[in-house]
Amino acid sequence: MPLSVTTHSSNASLSSLSSGVGSGSGVSTPTASALSLSTASLLKKAAYHGAEDRIVLDIGSFSCKVGLSWEPTPRRTYIPGVAEKKLGCANGFHAKSISFVPASFAALLATGQTIGLVLDCGYQEACALSIYGSLPLIACSKSVPLAGYHVSKRLKELVCQYGHIVNNTLGTSSIEVSSHDHHQVVDILQKASDTFWETLKATIVVAYPTRKDWQSHHTSTCKNDSVHDEADTSAYYDVTIDSFNVVRIPTWVGYVAADVLFEGNEEGETLQGCLLDTLLKCHVTTRLELIQNILLCGGTCSIPGLEDRLRYEMQHLADEHSNLKSARKLVSKINFIYSPFQPSQQAWVGGRHSRLNTALYLKWMWLI
Repeated sequence: MPLSVTTHSSNASLSSLSSGVGSGSGVSTPTASALSLSTASLLKKAAYHGAEDRIVLDIGSFSCKVGLSWEPTPRRTYIPGVAEKKLGCANGFHAKSISFVPASFAALLATGQTIGLVLDCGYQEACALSIYGSLPLIACSKSVPLAGYHVSKRLKELVCQYGHIVNNTLGTSSIEVSSHDHHQVVDILQKASDTFWETLKATIVVAYPTRKDWQSHHTSTCKNDSVHDEADTSAYYDVTIDSFNVVRIPTWVGYVAADVLFEGNEEGETLQGCLLDTLLKCHVTTRLELIQNILLCGGTCSIPGLEDRLRYEMQHLADEHSNLKSARKLVSKINFIYSPFQPSQQAWVGGRHSRLNTALYLKWMWLI
């Protein structure tokens, strides 16, 4: 499970951080009494050395975010390879204490809520965690290996199979279809950088609101070569690879890439199944409040349309399986917590405020 790590240091400063690390919805109002003693003790301990010297690290499987607690957003974002080398400088900060907080709990803190069913979908895995009265219920949690990596993998496979390379005509704005055969197309795409694929994923991947059979689109693209139909520009994306090549991608590829999160892997695990299994692990008296306070965090939850698709899939799954009969009335009351922060930064924002001994103040803070 990803962690938000907060270090408390008497010597750390803005300059030392800059030099030491390379660049690289309708919910009930929480009350202070809802905080558990263990969580309150943790948050009070985190405040002993003041907020002015706080360094906040959000350590994920794909990237690590670092910044100072008084800043609104992380100062730097590092890939893991760089983070392993650079984070050794933490010894030079002479930190007096380090607080480890589950990323899901930190993300919920950022919304000002003390009750929630949090789905943290990052790069390697998705983790659902129930939090009640500011107490993370670790026994009521579940992780599945479905996340951004799997979306990227399917997107790459689809683009290599159905994408077409077109050439930029030098000196003009026109684009003419290239005569590259399929093997040449795959070779060009395989050489594209990771940055290209991540940017492409952020640009074209969208979660379709309902289930749809895309097989007819596959057949149409193969038989009619409709991706080359320049009369219908809404049928494809043109994405630049380099100075000479542009890849033309059917629009449905973005929808199919996102479907991997809901179709199930080899073990039949899905995001909707992960959430419902976690919910049913909780006591029956807490389930209604939890399903009315679902929070999505993590970079993969930035995919447009994910909330609507997840609501549809949870309702469909509960109606489809008899062993989920107890969840059928609950899924009609699904509600997602609104957060003003980006899903990828919610855990970091919550970590920087972990010094507070009440989550209620957080709600006041970002509503002002």
